[in-house]
Amino acid sequence: MSQVVHGRAPPEIGAAADQRNTGAVRCHFHSKKGLLDAVFAHRMEPASMLRQQMLTEFDRAGRGADPRAWCRR
Repeated sequence: MSQVVHGRAPPEIGAAADQRNTGAVRCHFHSKKGLLDAVFAHRMEPASMLRQQMLTEFDRAGRGADPRAWCRR
């Protein structure tokens, strides 16, 4: 995706995504930045949930204050 987005206009991004409506990026995301923000949020949500779950497990095990334990899991 980064090869497609860098230096490209939103209509080009839509065309590269096989969208017939080359204005789809602007219509749905309002800008290239809006598209990138949406992709970032989509990817970060599961990672943040997993991170929170792991930190909760460390706290329950009494290892929440030890960053070295986070690496050993």
